[in-house]
Parts: sequence; structure tokens; C-alpha cells
Amino acid sequence: MGDPKRGKIVSKFIKKNFRNVARILSVADGNFVLAKELYDEYKKDKKKRSISPSIVVIDPIITSINVKRMKGSEIAVYKKEFKADSDLECDLIVGLHPDSATGEIIDFAIRKRMQCVVIPCCILGKYGDEYSKQNNHCTLSGWIDILQRRLEKSNFQVSIIQLKFSGANYAIKAIPKK
Repeated sequence: MGDPKRGKIVSKFIKKNFRNVARILSVADGNFVLAKELYDEYKKDKKKRSISPSIVVIDPIITSINVKRMKGSEIAVYKKEFKADSDLECDLIVGLHPDSATGEIIDFAIRKRMQCVVIPCCILGKYGDEYSKQNNHCTLSGWIDILQRRLEKSNFQVSIIQLKFSGANYAIKAIPKK
């Protein structure tokens, strides 16, 4: 189980760094750790802002209990695996510890020329499995380097920011260059 503050900290980071987003896609957030905090964060501000972003969660392991808990929150939910060729529309794609969806998020952002934030927690899935096979001593920092280089080669401005919660807490913030 991750740090219980991580959703709140990441939602504040997103709100501070991505001001004009109308639709946020939160991938692999089946427990609504981030989506709930984003919803609450923007809901507090609704009186000050003319627009509050809509939030979409996509995760194959969403349970009916989690959906009931979020009922009435205006969060759209898709119970399916996320793939880079998805036709979902958004202004920002986010993955907080998205496990095997990490590479898919990066490729989606590249394909759609879209800003993204990914906080990887493990080396799995697209590119991760390949990295693991090629290296006897896989590290999270090595994995982050691979993802950063992939984005930079695709003409993105990339920053790596350490967030203030315990565990895997390095955010990859990527914005397409003009």
C-alpha cells in the first residue's frame, strides 16, 4: 500500500502545473486514489474558476464498491485496460503508480502530442519488460531515464520532480514542444 498522502500531493502538483485543462484522464486509478483528490481539489475552486476539469478514470480492475463510493462525483469510469491507441480525448493524461500502463501512457502522450504526468512505481509492461531482460540490476531511476529519453526524442520538454510522499515519488512531467 502506498503513502495515503500521495493522491492529495499529486493532485495539488497537477493543479499548480497544469492550469487550463478541461479533461484529465487518470490511468490505472481503480481505487480512485488520484481521481477523488483531483475532484475534491477542483471542486473547492469551482466558485473561482469558470471551468472545472472533468475527470476520467480507466482501469481494468475497478470494482463496483469503488464506483459506488464515487457515485455523484461526476467522474467518468471505464473498466478496461488502457492502451496507447485509445481514442479517449483529454488535455492531460496522468498515471500515479500505473504499473504496466506506464509505457502505454507515454506512447499515448507522444501519439496525441499531449502533456502528461507519470509517477512510475515499478518496471512492468511496454518497455519495462524489455528493460528488465536487458539489465541484471534494474532500478527505478534507470526506468525513469528510459521514459525521459523516449519523450525527449519525441520533442517533449521533460522534467523529473521528486514529490513529497514516501515510496516511489518521482514525477515525469512532459509537455510537447511547439
